[in-house]
Amino acid sequence: MVSLHNHHRVAGGTAHVGTGSPISCASTNVTDNARISGSLTNILMISNVLVSDAGSYQVVVTNAYGSTNSAVTTLTVILPPQVQAITQTGTALSFAWNAGTGRTYQVQYKNALTDGAWLPLGSPITAAGGTATASDAITNSQRYYGVELLP
Repeated sequence: MVSLHNHHRVAGGTAHVGTGSPISCASTNVTDNARISGSLTNILMISNVLVSDAGSYQVVVTNAYGSTNSAVTTLTVILPPQVQAITQTGTALSFAWNAGTGRTYQVQYKNALTDGAWLPLGSPITAAGGTATASDAITNSQRYYGVELLP
């Protein structure tokens, strides 16, 4: 039996699907191109992963004794967070971003872009649906925000 593991990758990243063994693998319906390499080796690599790359993958392992199919592995492609709305109510700033259900995000901030590191704003937030939200009390004349998808 050949085992593969399910993968979750952020769009634009790199996904590897492989057996980890130096055996002959052939992937049907996938051919090498500018973003895909290794379709006839033991490791299939997809660079600059797109949402359209999401789906089920399976390899056929062949040697002198015959061939066998691996279990199916699933590649899930997650869009990076992008702020969708910013609103101010009194002295509170609220913003919402696209999110993957069950995914965890950390809102970060800087008071000046020249500051060395982004600082966490509160605790990590686990998304309950396709949008996540956070808010911050307005205490400075300016503040810069970012949202990071946590592993």
